[in-house]
Amino acid sequence: MLKWIAIGLLIINVGVFLSLGNQTDPAEKVSIAQPLGVNEQAMLLLDEVENVPSLISAPSATRPASDENADVLGNGNASNVVTRGLSSEPPTSRPSDFAILPVVDDAETQKPERMYKEQQLSTICFRVGPFSSEQSIEQASAWMMENEIAAETITGNSREVKAIRIYAGPFLHEESLDRYVSELKVKQLQFREMNRELEYYVYRDSETGPRISFGYFHQQELANKYLTDLQEIGIQAELELNYETVGPLYWLDAAVPLDFVNQLQSRHWADEKIKSVEIDC
Repeated sequence: MLKWIAIGLLIINVGVFLSLGNQTDPAEKVSIAQPLGVNEQAMLLLDEVENVPSLISAPSATRPASDENADVLGNGNASNVVTRGLSSEPPTSRPSDFAILPVVDDAETQKPERMYKEQQLSTICFRVGPFSSEQSIEQASAWMMENEIAAETITGNSREVKAIRIYAGPFLHEESLDRYVSELKVKQLQFREMNRELEYYVYRDSETGPRISFGYFHQQELANKYLTDLQEIGIQAELELNYETVGPLYWLDAAVPLDFVNQLQSRHWADEKIKSVEIDC
């Protein structure tokens, strides 16, 4: 009895299995992708490629591919392999685009004296003056314009030497001042033998103390000569320049063409104090 029951259950299971297999949709069947053909020659490393003569000597190996992203063309044959970075020629045999360019010394090219050589040689700058009045500076400016000279007016004051004093001192104590004056009285006799009169007077400076003045001079040459005479008879003295401020005064800063420099320097201005001094442009 159990034997027949087992056979019946087996028949029932087979029927159920067959009924489920008939209900499966063919479209839902899973398709197994076929393995792609792999070109083993194109997957070799660089050091491995060197050991394969057929790959290096193949003419198609250096031919550019139509698709930049593809490493293998066609059906995977060795004749359709495109190898990246490989060439039948050594790297040094390719001509460089920079080899034909001229060698340029950038440091030398960028030097200002070379870059602006023509401008530096075309003009020389001068400062002309001082002119003591507006009328004189206007006349000079008009002359510059007539000769096509670019000029700029500069206004300012000037400190000029008013006089040259010869003096001795200062004396810190009255005793040293008196002793020095006593010696000068003896020196006066020696000075007369040189047919010169020794004149002096004491003047007091609130900041430095008393001094002895031997006089004022307006010419440097005469002041130097008198100082030398005093030193010959043993009188130690010094020179002091006294200045005065003069102004307003005017100057012209002019950029003069090379072919006009001689005319500018040889021009006679109305005032003898007017000079042409070369300056940096």
